[in-house]
Amino acid sequence: MPTSPRRVTLPQFLLEQGCLDPRSAAPYLAQIATDKLSASILKPAVVLPPNPTFAQVCQYGLHPEYGNEKEIPALSIPSLRTEIQKAARGLQADWTMLDEVVLSIPDSGSASESTVKPLKRITAAAAHEARILRTLEDLGVAPLALPEGEQGKRGIKSRVREHIGVKTPKNPDGLSDAQFDKAWNAALKSGVIRTG
Repeated sequence: MPTSPRRVTLPQFLLEQGCLDPRSAAPYLAQIATDKLSASILKPAVVLPPNPTFAQVCQYGLHPEYGNEKEIPALSIPSLRTEIQKAARGLQADWTMLDEVVLSIPDSGSASESTVKPLKRITAAAAHEARILRTLEDLGVAPLALPEGEQGKRGIKSRVREHIGVKTPKNPDGLSDAQFDKAWNAALKSGVIRTG
């Protein structure tokens, strides 16, 4: 007999998984960003306006929805979605916003279904994209306003590729051409970087 999902805050869930830093939390945030892990925010169903009058306070207290909360999908809030995507890539994110996220963890009898496991493929891709974003920052280039290429001059993509370096025994932190191209194209497709 299926049971309802377990509700847990994001910080509590990450502590349960042994994630003590943003980098180790990235695979779980990637699952939230791709909607593989259900996340939401709980907001009061009825909200008082700023500087309410006495009559408004009375109406608020008598409202049938007073004290109830409504669930809003986390990815439907643009600013929160952006912070989730940044955290999923291992970038600096606003954790005060992320602390409000509530997860619905599938809870069934089998251990394999009740345990959420990070996807290593997403982790590697996120790490490569994060590397490109850090390199853009090092070069002083805004990721959302990449300069257009000028004829006869090296473009920003080749400058970033050169800065990261090719993966060799002497440079194990580098990326192969295929890894770099895949990460660059994924970042373009997801809107993390774009020409401005």
